[in-house]
Amino acid sequence: MCLGMVPKLSGIICGNFGVRSNGGAVCYGAWHATCFFQHARDKFPVLGVKDLDNSLVDEGFLIEDDPTRFMLARDGDHLMTPFQCGNCYFFNMRGRERKLGCPADELLAICIRRATIDSFWLRERSTVSSNMRLAKRYLVDQVALGSELNGLPSRGPHPHDNVWGMNIACGILMKSLDKGRNAERVQYETIRKLRSMYSNFVHTCAEGSGASFVSDNGTGSVISNSPTNSLFFKRFMQGCHRRMGDVWKPDAPVTKDILGV
Repeated sequence: MCLGMVPKLSGIICGNFGVRSNGGAVCYGAWHATCFFQHARDKFPVLGVKDLDNSLVDEGFLIEDDPTRFMLARDGDHLMTPFQCGNCYFFNMRGRERKLGCPADELLAICIRRATIDSFWLRERSTVSSNMRLAKRYLVDQVALGSELNGLPSRGPHPHDNVWGMNIACGILMKSLDKGRNAERVQYETIRKLRSMYSNFVHTCAEGSGASFVSDNGTGSVISNSPTNSLFFKRFMQGCHRRMGDVWKPDAPVTKDILGV
């Protein structure tokens, strides 16, 4: 972790930075973008050319234009995607700090980092950079107007609860390590079913749904309180899909030798 004074819009900064305590400890979750990278033991699948053998996906789809894709953050990612650091997430999920040397804690930390980077990579580097440039220019103008203190709303602190769905995000990542039938690992279409399972369960709970709205013709909708509908979770799922891709492998033709003709 890169500590110290970090420019307000540069790097990667936790929404709880400097204003929230985890069990009495102030959050100092701030990194230079290149310091926020995937864990060395991250084994989650990334679609590669080797996965496309005999598939219906064109290998040209995987022309590599960014060698760091899905591996590390970019300056300003936290300005486009809700971001809490691993320490804050861990405290929300376990109610305590991470224990060094505990395998379960280590695995959870790896999943939290992967889910976070996936949520960032829904947007390409150029989009993130453009958004940060606009934000910096906006704040310069706010200084000229004398409104620099309230030019942007506060980013935190966030609730001491898993309101963004990191638990189910980690569960989906663990499911992605299962052995697949058409590729080494299961496909995205398989793991995304966990999202439906989780939201279905939440909606059976007392506080799983909010107010309902019914129109004059009898149709209506209900407000969902499932964390799977949070902005972070939606961006995680889309980023995860981009990382894993989709591999379709048609049935191979049966030769006469195999048929014994």
